[in-house]
Amino acid sequence: MRSSILVLSMLFLSVSFGHAQPPRTVRVSGKGQANVRVRKASLRLTFRSRAANQQQAEAKNAGKVNAAKALLKEGVAGKLKISTDTVSLREQYEGPWQTRKLIGYEVTQTLSVEASNKPEVLGGLFRVAGQAKTDSIWGPRAEPTARQIASAERKAAAAAIRNAAKEAMSLASVVGDRLGRVLNISTAPQNSPNMPRRARSFGAETAAASPPVSDIEMKMPKVFSKVDVEFELHRSY
Repeated sequence: MRSSILVLSMLFLSVSFGHAQPPRTVRVSGKGQANVRVRKASLRLTFRSRAANQQQAEAKNAGKVNAAKALLKEGVAGKLKISTDTVSLREQYEGPWQTRKLIGYEVTQTLSVEASNKPEVLGGLFRVAGQAKTDSIWGPRAEPTARQIASAERKAAAAAIRNAAKEAMSLASVVGDRLGRVLNISTAPQNSPNMPRRARSFGAETAAASPPVSDIEMKMPKVFSKVDVEFELHRSY
């Protein structure tokens, strides 16, 4: 009799463990965002010159660019980083395609001017750039570092996880459950494109007559994150 009871008990335990129920879970999504704290911003300045031959066009445009560099370094407070983005040379023709005649050359050079991301500095940079013989001015453009982007991504992911937890708690309370431990998290950073924003553009002949520009407050770029989180559920009673 004793042996029979022992065998039955062992069979009961075996069946119980063999049919253990998987943990009850809830999976939710959450979204978050964070500003990228950018310390540097830049403007793009374009200079264009035409002449009868290539050497004259290059020399004419180089004179514009060098004069603008000197004007910027002298008239803008703070340290500037000036570099060339692009340089192009185009032949100029007139007349029908079959009988067209070469009449000159056009040289275009675009400078990138990086400065401190402060409204008064960017405003001063734009005012001085308007006094140079520029053909167009584009900006300001945010220049975040890899570390600044990574920091914003972490903050956006943390905000997304917090929002996911709030959603999970709300769902669990509806059915009388409470949240347990986190079983799985998957994240997907979604960076906003760092596109330049056109502040103003004008020709060299109207630059001197342009009205003064106030301080420029650049809008901070944002980083977005989406997470999927799986929580374990426990009965509240």
